[in-house]
Amino acid sequence: MMFKKIKILSAMLFSYIFIASMPVAKAKEDVNVINWYYANMFGTGYYKVGDTRVGILQMPFTYTFKTIRGKQDDYGIKLLVPVSAGFHSFDFNELFDLPNNVATLSVVPGIELEYLVSESWVLKPYANIGVGEEFTQKVWSWIYGAGIKSRWILPFQNGEFTLGNSLNYAGYSASEGSTRAMISFVTGLNWVTPLNFTLFNRNTNLGTHLVYYGYLNEIDFIEGNKEPFTVRNEFEIALTLGTHKPRTFLGFDYARYGLAFRYGENLRAVRLVSDFPF
Repeated sequence: MMFKKIKILSAMLFSYIFIASMPVAKAKEDVNVINWYYANMFGTGYYKVGDTRVGILQMPFTYTFKTIRGKQDDYGIKLLVPVSAGFHSFDFNELFDLPNNVATLSVVPGIELEYLVSESWVLKPYANIGVGEEFTQKVWSWIYGAGIKSRWILPFQNGEFTLGNSLNYAGYSASEGSTRAMISFVTGLNWVTPLNFTLFNRNTNLGTHLVYYGYLNEIDFIEGNKEPFTVRNEFEIALTLGTHKPRTFLGFDYARYGLAFRYGENLRAVRLVSDFPF
């Protein structure tokens, strides 16, 4: 299994080199809206900041050295290697021509630890650092982050409630001189209830979550030489369909499939979700 994932990761790194060498379509205007770390942590989806639309496609590569799944051990270790491609001036009419419209590409590997505090409470400290490149303006950036997540599970009838919290420090330092850092607090509630049918020969459940993202210092989205759009608070609501055991697809483990809608000042977004983000 580890060899299989290494092969997949190698293929993605080869794709990175291949895409970076391709001619990139020029933006329609001399406008760039990007926050390196936000694009990386957003995941796969589409967001609109001001009048600019950005698409993100992320491959969340992971490798689990040890897990607390089944609660047989009280700690776990996981390697995270998210590879994210960004599409500025995103247009759904160009959906099948995405390789020629890649504007940014980033690889931000990291380590996440799991510690089973009690039967219901898990802590997850993490840290990551990587690099991203913006092709249209030939800018690259260091991207970094660290923090701790908390997940507390409360069984309720046949389902369960999960309370999640995280405190995060993250930022980036770009080659053209811009440097930004942010501190965020995220809290959310997830509710899962079982359904009476199977999917992929697994028992299914329906889930929904509500998550609040608060930033101690506003996130700037830079737009050319104009005043930057900023975001201070965000709310996200999601509906998901899940299975009792994760299903592996292209080397990734997915336990949930769904859509999330995010709202904040100057920002609207929709993204794909595969788990409660804690």
